[in-house]
Amino acid sequence: MDNTKTETKQEAWTDPIPKNTTLYPDSLKKKAIPAHIVKPRKHSSTSTLFIDSSISKPKNAELIHCMADYFHQNIHPLDNATPEFRKEYEIFDESKHPLTSKYADVSTVPSTEAIEKFVRGIFKIGQLAPETLIMATAYYDRVVANTNPKFMLLPFNWRRFILECLILASKVWEDQAVWNIDFLDLFPLANSHDLGDLEKRILTLLKFDVSLKASTYAKIYFEVRAKDPLTGEHFMELQPLTKEGEERLELHSSKFESDAKKRMHKTSGSVDDLAHTKLLQSDVELRN
Repeated sequence: MDNTKTETKQEAWTDPIPKNTTLYPDSLKKKAIPAHIVKPRKHSSTSTLFIDSSISKPKNAELIHCMADYFHQNIHPLDNATPEFRKEYEIFDESKHPLTSKYADVSTVPSTEAIEKFVRGIFKIGQLAPETLIMATAYYDRVVANTNPKFMLLPFNWRRFILECLILASKVWEDQAVWNIDFLDLFPLANSHDLGDLEKRILTLLKFDVSLKASTYAKIYFEVRAKDPLTGEHFMELQPLTKEGEERLELHSSKFESDAKKRMHKTSGSVDDLAHTKLLQSDVELRN
C-alpha cells in the first residue's frame, strides 16, 4: 500500500493593491478592532443612500473610489508648496505630525488606489455612513474657497486633512457620539490631542460652517461621480439625499455648529470634550 501523501498545490492569493502602496505597519493589518470602539449596527433615517456601512456593498466601494479619484485629481505636486504655505498649514504636515510611520512618503502625489485604501480603512473602522464621504468632499471645497493663502492638498498633507474631514463629517451626521479616539488604532503615531487640534483647525478654516444645503450636497455628489466616468451604471443606485435626509443634515449640522462655537470660545478643547462633558452630566442626572 502506498503511504505517500499527495500534496495539493494551491494558488497563492495576491492583494490587488501593490504592497508599495501600504499605508499601515504590517502589525496592524490583521489587528482586530478593540472592544471599546465596536459600535452597534447603524441605521439611517434616509431611504436612499445608507442601508448598512459594510465595505463589501458595491455602492459604498464605488463611492469611495470616486471620492479617492476626486482627491487624486486635486493633489498638487510637492514643488507647489511655498515656505509660507507650509508654515500657515503646518498642522496638516505629516512630515512633522506622522500618522502611521515616520518614513511615510510625503513627497510623491499618491495614486487613486493609495487614497482609496486610506479612505477605506477609515470608513471601515469608523463604520461611516456613505453620506460622510460627500460631506467631507464638500468641506474640502469650502476650505479651499475660504482660505488665503489658498489651501492645497499636497503629498505631505493629504492624509491628515482627509482623515479629519471624514471624522468631522461623521460627527455632524451621526446620532450617536463619534470619538477621535475611535480612530487611533489605525494611526498609532497620532493621539487624541493631535486629532483634537486638527478638528479645531479645520473648524476655523470652515468658519464653523459645517452645514450643507441639499443643493450643495447634490452638486458635490454629481461632481464626484463625473470625475470618474468608469464607475458604470451600478453607481446610479446612489441618489442624493431624500427630504428626510436633508432635514436630518440641517438639524445635526446646526446643532454641531452651535456646540462647537460655545466650546471653542470657552476653552481650547475639542468638540469631543464637550460631548464627554454632556455624557457625564446626563449620567449624574440619571443617578440622582
